[in-house]
Amino acid sequence: MYDAVDLVPSFTLGGIRELFSECDKSRWHGIRLLFELRLAAQCHRASCDARRLFGALFEARQLCAGGLIV
Repeated sequence: MYDAVDLVPSFTLGGIRELFSECDKSRWHGIRLLFELRLAAQCHRASCDARRLFGALFEARQLCAGGLIV
């Protein structure tokens, strides 16, 4: 899209792992699986994928920070 209008984006795209701390990485798979089981909602795939990703990352961050998940 940016190429079509001869613009340079003001951001860069990176891998999702760049968002994770070491603690997040160590807990990621288990939390993601539990979150997916809890969500188990019928929705559009891209929408569910984004919700699962955000929710699992949020929970990992909460656990790593010593916070309680409500």
